[in-house]
Amino acid sequence: MKQRRALSLLRSELNRIISQRRHQLAAENTCQQGQPINKPFLDVLLTAKLDGKVLKEREIIEEVSTFIFTGHDPIAAAISFTLYTLSRHSEIQQKAAEEQRRIFGENFAGEADLARLDQMHYLELIIRETLRLYPSVPLIARTNRNPIDINGTKVAKCTTVIMCLIAMGYNEKYFDDPCTFRPERFENPTGNVGIEAFKSVPFSAGPRRCIAEKFAMYQMKALLSQLLRRFEILPAVDGLPPGINDHSREDCVPQSEYDPVLNIRVTLKSENGIQIRLRKR
Repeated sequence: MKQRRALSLLRSELNRIISQRRHQLAAENTCQQGQPINKPFLDVLLTAKLDGKVLKEREIIEEVSTFIFTGHDPIAAAISFTLYTLSRHSEIQQKAAEEQRRIFGENFAGEADLARLDQMHYLELIIRETLRLYPSVPLIARTNRNPIDINGTKVAKCTTVIMCLIAMGYNEKYFDDPCTFRPERFENPTGNVGIEAFKSVPFSAGPRRCIAEKFAMYQMKALLSQLLRRFEILPAVDGLPPGINDHSREDCVPQSEYDPVLNIRVTLKSENGIQIRLRKR
């Protein structure tokens, strides 16, 4: 009963937002020449057509719900594991904190608006390196519509192929010294072209990639920025090793009792939690 009431409240609020924006669009001349190419996601849905027909209210609500709510659990996992990697790599955390000081200057407690979030380049590298090691969604599946040949391996039509993203992140074929936490490996995006661009795909890739990737990245950067500016992130106890273990191996052994014990489900979890300490700056 409580869950139904909560869902009813969410649907009611989404209906209100969609209806409000629909009326705003109707009042504007959205067909004017020179309108922005990059429209808000809701505007795209409200003006989209499927088989020549506009989307129904229910279809729009489902898409918006997917965009907003489905990503919460993976984002929480990504933030948790990023805090873990920062706690074990103080020099990297220091560089991230210095970046925050450069961006915010004297207004160190200021709001992390969009312009500031776009300047957090090193923090984004840290997040991407964390997702290489601890992808929030460690397994993804795709079913092919037609038979395909992948480097001599024939895959029949309607075969479900499961890709283990967490194993890719620890593969020496794709990443040198994979158990070393090094955000700079993602520093040169122009070097990741062709097949190289698919070495690390925590949000999947192609037309079926996560539609909320940018939204998720902004959320993670905003929250981590707040934490980095307010707290020093410390390991559970002093003197712990980096704690990066090759989780693609069956004989993987944690470096300490405070390392996360991974549970690979729909979303990556740690059976023993993420054990860190916070010290006010």
